[in-house]
Amino acid sequence: MDAIKISEIIATILCIVGVIYITIPKRKGLWYLIVGTIVWLFFAYLTKHWYFFSQNLFLLGLNIISLKTWKNKGIKF
Repeated sequence: MDAIKISEIIATILCIVGVIYITIPKRKGLWYLIVGTIVWLFFAYLTKHWYFFSQNLFLLGLNIISLKTWKNKGIKF
């Protein structure tokens, strides 16, 4: 398997786990989504999908804002 397929599989698994944790809600899910989004950024860069790259960059910013908001609201890790 090449790096593109491996990064796609890892990113998908991390995003699914992150969404499951967010429904609980726990901040751990946002951490999974942040790491998954970073892997998606790596995937988009390798495949030269610049729209997908910019979309995930925007989603990364939203996840970081959400993490700070949840921390201020007192949602536990």
